[in-house]
Amino acid sequence: MATANEQILTALNNQSLTAEGLYKALRSAHGYAVSHNESITYPANRTIYLTVPADEPYSMPLPLDTNFNGCHFIVTNNAHDLALFSMVNTGTAISFNRSDIYKLNNLSSSYPNLGPGPKLLKITDAHWTYAYSDYFDRQDILFINNHVIQNDPITGYGDCLVEPSYLYYDVTIVQKTIKNAKLTRTSGSTYITKFLWVVGQYNVKVSNIEIYTPSPGTLTGENCISIHDSAKIVIQNVSFNGTYSNESNFGYGISVINVWDSTFTNISCTNTIWGLFGNRCVNTASLNGCSINRFDIHCYGRDILCVNCTFKKTNSLSSTSHIYNRYSSMYGYVTYRYCTFEYFRPLRIDPAYNAYTPFSMTMENCILKVSDFSKCIVDLMEFNTAANSRTELLQKYLPSITIENLTLEASSDVSSICLFKLINDVQLSDALSPTLGDVSLDITSFTQSGGGSACLIDSDHIISLKSKGSIAIKKKTLGSSLIPVHL
Repeated sequence: MATANEQILTALNNQSLTAEGLYKALRSAHGYAVSHNESITYPANRTIYLTVPADEPYSMPLPLDTNFNGCHFIVTNNAHDLALFSMVNTGTAISFNRSDIYKLNNLSSSYPNLGPGPKLLKITDAHWTYAYSDYFDRQDILFINNHVIQNDPITGYGDCLVEPSYLYYDVTIVQKTIKNAKLTRTSGSTYITKFLWVVGQYNVKVSNIEIYTPSPGTLTGENCISIHDSAKIVIQNVSFNGTYSNESNFGYGISVINVWDSTFTNISCTNTIWGLFGNRCVNTASLNGCSINRFDIHCYGRDILCVNCTFKKTNSLSSTSHIYNRYSSMYGYVTYRYCTFEYFRPLRIDPAYNAYTPFSMTMENCILKVSDFSKCIVDLMEFNTAANSRTELLQKYLPSITIENLTLEASSDVSSICLFKLINDVQLSDALSPTLGDVSLDITSFTQSGGGSACLIDSDHIISLKSKGSIAIKKKTLGSSLIPVHL
């Protein structure tokens, strides 16, 4: 029988195939490649018109290596929401003991099924949930190789009241590649066509992808590139011109859920109303050279590093309320190095989940441009004053803050700049008042348009503290004024 690549070429050259028939033929060729362990390489730089068939609205599966070779897929979808391409693994349930969840633990004697080949162990703690419009479980993914756990979870499981549930994925060490494609979703589509859905994978690289979406459109609620239950993910050179969203309904370009060790390089977005990233349960991620309008971890994350990134509004339809990086229940660190924030709040802590966990926020050699709506470093929104029902989340923390060599630029409408911004005063009992970590602030340069001299203040509302760490204000000259900071 013809190889997968030969089947693809034959289908593309068949002038009698409709756009729907071509979709079915390509999907069949992709399935053949997966079942026969073949790589896929498309003929170079084709424009490929596809219609998702109503009787077969399924993704095209991807083998270990796929090179779309500059092909431009123009897709009309009036059948069903789906991912155009997918790499989906199925997990197997397993009994496990939370006391065994720690890095470098050798599982060979207690869990022979978790080796010797590489595995991913998924942990789902359904009783520790985060309430918003629905409930998100706490999840972790552990990479196991030769029976040995290679990474820690986001935080420990010693305080669990019940045993979490577990499943594992069989994975391979070899890198999987998906590269060199363009996708245009047509304006006549009534359903969403995502580009990619990845589940239960280790060592996947996605590169050189362009996504075009009609805007403003009538569709909302997508995750165009979705990565779930995976580890060692690299996404680079990906651009988004629009996403399916509007001012009041989400639509994410990239959604990362329960992933350890992810890297995003040269990710950009334009004409994007909602935040580009919508993530949760993210353990160890880095962003390098990205120009985006938001990076979120809605709930449960650890260790985020951003280097040479620009964060800014990318669509005139977006309100100022969307211009921020938002986190909740974070651990470890959020670090920005050589980043620029263009009228953008570097850190917003979401009160919806009422999980004020201890972490650090560091800004090194960054540029912060502020206007009246963005005149803060940490946005606490409407601080959640209720007691959390989880014992380990009862104590509330504000992050430790270290800011070194900050260039601060203010527009003429700014009279004060807040270290912490709130909606209301927060005066609580000692039992519920937050603990503030160490604060170190070094402003190297300050300029304000119109020759103004804004004040630097700790907060625009009163917030009572249970305790606080050391406070070191290295330089606090804004304009010609020496402004005291009281914390």
